[in-house]
Amino acid sequence: MIVKIPCKLWTLILSTLICAGVCAQDKFEKLSDTQFKAIVNQEFGTLMASQSRSDIGNFAGLDIKEAEASFAGSIVFKNAAILGIKLDGGSADGILPIFTSTELNSKIGLQLQYSFLVRRKELKYESLSFEDVEMKKKELLRQFKLDSLLAERKVELVEQQVAEAKKKILAADSLINLYRSEHYINLQNALLRQATGKRDSLSGELENARSEKEKNQLMQMLYKQDAVIAGIKTDIKTKSEIIKMEYDRDKVKMEMSFLLSDLQELKKTDNDVFIRLGTLKERYDIEARQLENNEGDKKIIVAGYKLQWLSLGYNVKNTSFKLFNPLNSFDDQILKDHFVSHGLGLTYSFYNLSDKEWKSRFISFSIEGALEDNFSSLTKVTINEKDSFNNADDTRYGTEQYIAYTGSYRDNLETVRLNFDYYQFFLKNNFGAIHLFPQYAIKEKLKPQMNFGLGIVFSFKDKDNTSSTVNAELYYKSTDLANVSGSDKEFFKRGDLGIRLSFPIKFNTK
Repeated sequence: MIVKIPCKLWTLILSTLICAGVCAQDKFEKLSDTQFKAIVNQEFGTLMASQSRSDIGNFAGLDIKEAEASFAGSIVFKNAAILGIKLDGGSADGILPIFTSTELNSKIGLQLQYSFLVRRKELKYESLSFEDVEMKKKELLRQFKLDSLLAERKVELVEQQVAEAKKKILAADSLINLYRSEHYINLQNALLRQATGKRDSLSGELENARSEKEKNQLMQMLYKQDAVIAGIKTDIKTKSEIIKMEYDRDKVKMEMSFLLSDLQELKKTDNDVFIRLGTLKERYDIEARQLENNEGDKKIIVAGYKLQWLSLGYNVKNTSFKLFNPLNSFDDQILKDHFVSHGLGLTYSFYNLSDKEWKSRFISFSIEGALEDNFSSLTKVTINEKDSFNNADDTRYGTEQYIAYTGSYRDNLETVRLNFDYYQFFLKNNFGAIHLFPQYAIKEKLKPQMNFGLGIVFSFKDKDNTSSTVNAELYYKSTDLANVSGSDKEFFKRGDLGIRLSFPIKFNTK
């Protein structure tokens, strides 16, 4: 099969490779074999682990959307070559059918990849002088003084909130005690009787009044007396009203207990700030004295490295599935089948790690020839089969649910696939990355198809912020951008939203 690759695509690929080879004007020295082995075994559990097609390092991966797990390991040889082995497997139906289907379609694969450097290994470093240490120490002091002021301000704010809460509780206790006192209740009842008696007297006078002026005066007096009676009744609190006041008071007490707990924690944090400040200041003082006593010596601090490598890979994957043809007779509608795909590929990778934000990036381009099927283009359907169990009087039914696939299935299709991965790291210490992963696939007897993926990756570090414990990627993958397959689905419905996780595995190296 002769495959034609568009000229524009070649231009894009060559431009990417040229850009990848351009090095910044930094200071470099050659990496030793020990350093290189440490980078592979300990540092390559980076954000692209289990998500790129150049899987170097040691990690376990999980794609929740695809319901696929993987495990990868690398063997580093003395000549800086790397043999990578990756196993993956899972459900071909996705994640949800795992919980609903009685039988799953499965996939399992093996990938072998031999990688070797195409350029000498480079370690970026910078000099750290006595003046640099003094400057860093001053910056440290400034930062911790600022932290201390902020911590003290937080303590003051919480103390004010505690004082206000105490005032509210005291006022509430005073009112509740007043409203519950027998003397207060008797006094209010006496006032109410007196006011009611006066109103009754005014009502009697109103009935006997003869002139219109006298009647108006008495009516005004009655209105005022009604207001007095209403005020007295308002002051007499019912049992339910007092209970509500007690509930509000207890709520304020609960809030105050939380504030006191926060206050204690803030004071502890404030104290920890000064403890850390003293420890770090002492460490910088020691380093400064050492540099001053050894004039001319330089302390080397590793700031990054640049690596470029080629990888030759072979992968094999077995997919077991059920085909459903509603046109066949009932017994022949479901056919169990499987296909073993094989692929050979060549990958170029470039990795630039920098200690500066937005300066680290990873680029990978691969071309792969494979013998595949068109399983991914089939339509998924849910099959429910019902069996009945009868006796003389009753019938019981049993139901089995599983996933099958419909469509024109083809296998042994010659395929050429171009893959591209680009990670642009951002945030401090490269804790995050933007991931682009377009793909161009040409399959025998089918129209070429362009896919595109976009993800954002975050790394969850250990307590020292020195290495990753979990890397998580939220991604969107759009299939068949130009809709050459003629799908009825809208653009966004042809894509998938998913989450991938990887768990780096660290090995100690001597």
